[in-house]
Amino acid sequence: MGPHPQLGRLGEGATSEVFHARDEFHGRDVALKCVRAPVAATAGGSGASHFYERFFAAEAALVGRLSHPNVVQIFDVGDVDGRYYIAMEYIRGWDLQLLVSVATALKRPWPPMLAARVMIDVCAGLSASHTATDSKGVLHPVIHRDVS
Repeated sequence: MGPHPQLGRLGEGATSEVFHARDEFHGRDVALKCVRAPVAATAGGSGASHFYERFFAAEAALVGRLSHPNVVQIFDVGDVDGRYYIAMEYIRGWDLQLLVSVATALKRPWPPMLAARVMIDVCAGLSASHTATDSKGVLHPVIHRDVS
């Protein structure tokens, strides 16, 4: 899949950043999770770079086994100039943090049906990841780190 033109930054964590990007080859938008530049630079020339490569490959392999409407799809894993990335399904819309912030700023509680629907969908995705099996039916649960 190769490099992806970035359209905007979606978020960041301790070791990675997530961007809205365009996969021109397949004609779709993707969420592009990349090792943060300072982490990649620190890893350069050391065994740490192999750790991040294995970490990203393992994450993509684990999540790539899942097929569920509440778990994003992995499309590609690779690196560009030593900076590792995972290209995954881009979901249009507001994230949960923004919805909570808006409700808080307006001093209005969430409608109970909306809160229930969000929690049902989150639990369904987590259940799918915790009960994942391989092609032989052997349990290989994916333990989440990022729920958003």
